[in-house]
Amino acid sequence: MRFHVVSLPHTNTTKDFTSCAFTEKVRRFCIMMKDLGHEVILYAGSENEAAVTELVTCISEDERQAAVGNNHYTSASFDTTLPHWQIFNNNVIKEMTDRLEPKDFICLIGGYAHKPIADAFPDHMSVEFGIGYGGTFAKYRIFESYAWMHSIYAAYKNPTTVDGEFFDGVINGYLEPEMFAKG
Repeated sequence: MRFHVVSLPHTNTTKDFTSCAFTEKVRRFCIMMKDLGHEVILYAGSENEAAVTELVTCISEDERQAAVGNNHYTSASFDTTLPHWQIFNNNVIKEMTDRLEPKDFICLIGGYAHKPIADAFPDHMSVEFGIGYGGTFAKYRIFESYAWMHSIYAAYKNPTTVDGEFFDGVINGYLEPEMFAKG
């Protein structure tokens, strides 16, 4: 399988950004899929520590730092009208256009902030993976846990008729065994 994984414009997929849960999900998801033998194309910033088939840089380090400014990257806004989101999403769409093949998966982690990417490719399967946030939009969704999946169902559907979608699923977060080595 081929996975087109989209990261965030205000971080890099390195261990320097571990306090951003979304970025860590991207980094670890890439490792997990690559270890399972899949092709992984990552659309992200210029620095990367995830195992991937190809890194496609969609925002420069200067643009990323300008987006964060004097704040901590975990306080960055997911507002798609901001310049860094415009630059990033437009570059992802441009680069993905050249790489997408039939039956490829588009893996999104930014919720509505990544919706423009999904909208640009209506004939491809866009999947929100590692959902641990509210406000999902995709038809295909992978949640972080069953507890969170049911919380979303309760929040966005009539709780008396919640049955979800039969293809919604859960993939628990990937952990790197070497981070838990005995010392």
